[in-house]
Amino acid sequence: MYILMYLQGKLTGRTERQTQKLKALRIEATHPWVNESQAISYLRLLYYMCKQILGKMQLNILGMKLSHKIDIEVKTEIFNNRPEFYFIVLTATMASPKIEQPLLESLTDGQTTKVMVSMTDKTEEVLRGLENREYADRADRLNTINRELTALAERSQQPVIELLEKEKERIPITWKTMWISNQVIIDGADLQLVQKIAGIQNVAKIEGEKFMQLHKSLVRPVEQPKPVDQDTK
Repeated sequence: MYILMYLQGKLTGRTERQTQKLKALRIEATHPWVNESQAISYLRLLYYMCKQILGKMQLNILGMKLSHKIDIEVKTEIFNNRPEFYFIVLTATMASPKIEQPLLESLTDGQTTKVMVSMTDKTEEVLRGLENREYADRADRLNTINRELTALAERSQQPVIELLEKEKERIPITWKTMWISNQVIIDGADLQLVQKIAGIQNVAKIEGEKFMQLHKSLVRPVEQPKPVDQDTK
């Protein structure tokens, strides 16, 4: 989800407010620009002011908690071979409780990474429901657990998989499902994809890839017994 600040003005000095249908919240403002030079100077001032403001972590705008600055663009539209409109678009992500904060920070500037998506449906609930069942043998029990957990994962992860199938046309992503823990591992996810996944109702949390440093074992090696000296005659 995005919060956008959109400013636009004609170089004739007359401003227009435009409203577009967006799923995101859009804050609009206008400013009377007299000429091209004034427009550029004004936009430069806005650029640096907004860059400084949005650069602060956890800024409150309209009571919404925002993360750090994601993107600031200054664009020019060409109409009849001359610049007719100047506008600035400020974009910031709205922090989601589902998205791990370090992951959110790592996805700035168009970066991609590997993420792990956990679903709200827990495998423990399925396993508890299977405890009192009677099974023909151990193999029957294992097959039943496999079947029930796989069905849970397919049902629970369906909205995520459907989204990934659509998003793979936009960005090169791969994924694999973990039926035993009801999770989806996605490689190549960007900020836009992560935010879309966070919008799925039965997604519990989204975490980034973690690395663990292995330390040397504190267990001392077993000492080998010394050979016994034999008396020589």
